[in-house]
Amino acid sequence: CSHRGIAIYDATTETLERDGLTHPAPTLRTQLTDEEKRESYGNCFQAAAYDACLTTDQCEALNTLEALQTPNFVVLTANRGRGKSSAAGLAAGSLALMGERVLVTAPTAQNAQEVLARSAELLRSVDCLGQSVEQRVSSTNGGAVTFLEPTQAANKLTEYSAAIVDEAAALPVDTLTAFLTGPPAAFVTTVHGYEGTGRGFDV
Repeated sequence: CSHRGIAIYDATTETLERDGLTHPAPTLRTQLTDEEKRESYGNCFQAAAYDACLTTDQCEALNTLEALQTPNFVVLTANRGRGKSSAAGLAAGSLALMGERVLVTAPTAQNAQEVLARSAELLRSVDCLGQSVEQRVSSTNGGAVTFLEPTQAANKLTEYSAAIVDEAAALPVDTLTAFLTGPPAAFVTTVHGYEGTGRGFDV
């Protein structure tokens, strides 16, 4: 495999052929111009979503989250404070701009506020914000981003075209598994102790 960051283990010979670590770890510039963002990222999401990204990490995360337009599941992990929830919010807002209904869940409504806030900011920036209330943001073309608590969300997956599970490592594994039976979903979390140990999520 030619991609960096992928480990290869041969179960037959019980040998680790490649550890998946990058040598050295990649470094990213913190800032890109809006023009550089448009040239480097985004096939489908609005340029405004990429313009709102503050770092190249966020641009790359948002670019990966474009996969939610097709039957895919995306896992987005990084250390605390890297902009995962912001990228998820920009992705949710982008899908709402396309008229999609996006389900957002997290351990509590408070945990999902960054996703909803960034969705609203994106819709407002392109003059498409319909309504923004505590747990729902809608676009003027019928799309919406809605928060539901995890158990309720798992039971209403068929009503949405995509789902975002924020702080996923803090949720029980059986709850997370339920999201594999629904629409395209993104699992966004850190696995470094802030949202539980992350071991269940890793497994």
